[in-house]
Amino acid sequence: MRLSCCVGSKPIDLLTTRFLCDNVAPMSVRFLGAGFLGAAIFFSGCSEGTRVVNDELRIPGMEKYHYRTADGGPHILLPLAVAAKWKGSRINMVNPLDPKTDYGRACSIKGEWELIDVAGMPALVLADPPMSACSRSSGTNELNVFVLHAWEKDDLDSLLDRASSQASLTETKAIMRFDEKGAALIFAGDKPGETVYGEARVALEPGQYRLFTGRYKGTGVEEVAVYRLKRIPNAEPTPAPGK
Repeated sequence: MRLSCCVGSKPIDLLTTRFLCDNVAPMSVRFLGAGFLGAAIFFSGCSEGTRVVNDELRIPGMEKYHYRTADGGPHILLPLAVAAKWKGSRINMVNPLDPKTDYGRACSIKGEWELIDVAGMPALVLADPPMSACSRSSGTNELNVFVLHAWEKDDLDSLLDRASSQASLTETKAIMRFDEKGAALIFAGDKPGETVYGEARVALEPGQYRLFTGRYKGTGVEEVAVYRLKRIPNAEPTPAPGK
């Protein structure tokens, strides 16, 4: 059985709670808002092509992928070519859900994921993940992004290995574009380069990438959504932002 408690507006399982209790000293923890507890935790791995910005913490079983968690709200995968244009909730701190803000736009998506426009380039919004993770597939032109919905054991690397290899993926019509700078995975309320929750930057070969989606259900309550971006061979060159 998966036990949980509430941190912020989201249920957080006892694995995360254990990290909060046992690792407060070496971790960066911020408390946000009035009337609720918000904890920002940075989980960073060492996947090929992935660079962690901000704090690093190596935890056994969470070293292969870069993990991201926040206290509620969507996460976003941004092309680094336009990352500086993303302001998160900075425009309106009084009402961050204002649809005129970037964070408000991210919160307005209808399904589990959606592409939204950021300065003329598509960005992938993931709706309210309990935890997300990302990794470039070694030696390929693929980027894997995961949403961990439920898990039972501490070895999340093994869970994502199984999800990556066993999930049945469906091709979508969604296409993202990246230049030589690659991509960044952040909490959507943050501003790249000035994040509260940190960010992971992934180097990618420039070009257009088709999105494939799927779901993995393992033993017990294990459940992971898989978002795989595959580079489209011989596609037209990636246009510069705004052109």
